[in-house]
Amino acid sequence: MPRKLNAEEMALLHEVLERWLPPERPELRERAERNTLSAIERREVSELITKELMATGLAPNDEPTQRGLRLEALIDAVMRSDWKPNDN
Repeated sequence: MPRKLNAEEMALLHEVLERWLPPERPELRERAERNTLSAIERREVSELITKELMATGLAPNDEPTQRGLRLEALIDAVMRSDWKPNDN
């Protein structure tokens, strides 16, 4: 059975989309929440998460912070073809 994104992961995804989602792509938010992203859209969302990682998830020595580690895990989860949103 596929692992669902937990509440913390969904909140982090919402935060990233709020900050980085291009205004011309509002449908990505809904598709991400419903887990109906195409492979191309998954890559697009993972690129947005990567922007957030580069902006807020690295220490001065370029090692990931705790937030960076959570963002890296979120990239992995989004890129998996079987992730499901949390039903809560």
